[in-house]
Amino acid sequence: MTEDHRDQADLNAESSQPNSGAKKLVLLILAVLFVAVANWGILTYNPRRTKHSDSTTAIGSLRTIAAAQNIYQERVGKGQFGTLVDLHKASYIDDFLGTGLKQNYRFQVTIGKDSSGKPAFWAGAFPIKEVTDKHRYFFINNESRIYYTDKIFTVPKNSFQPPKDLKLIGAK
Repeated sequence: MTEDHRDQADLNAESSQPNSGAKKLVLLILAVLFVAVANWGILTYNPRRTKHSDSTTAIGSLRTIAAAQNIYQERVGKGQFGTLVDLHKASYIDDFLGTGLKQNYRFQVTIGKDSSGKPAFWAGAFPIKEVTDKHRYFFINNESRIYYTDKIFTVPKNSFQPPKDLKLIGAK
């Protein structure tokens, strides 16, 4: 009788604990899902898509800078445009863009006055990894038109116009 009593006690103890078989199955399913998700990222990695994504982010960031410049000029700058630091302090751009680095691009903003004495700015997006794989360089100014090139460019001092070898996005 004591053996039967002990067997019954063991059964009661096992039934009060969570089913270890179900636990193992759940852990196995989670492990398989983790491996599947990790492999999906590896299998779908495409440097061309990443480069395109970086370019898209650079263009979007330049548009953000242009919009922020217009707001800054009207509300804070007393008619003047601001640097990246100025735009960030005014909370018109995010922390990454405020540092000048975002998604594999370095951003530069130059402010001043154009040849007629009006406030002007230009901003450039320059790939951090300079180019064997055709990263693009981008330019925008207070006219809010975005230009691009496959080669590094320079803007002459006191100029706020796009260099001649840049192409307007969307133009044929």
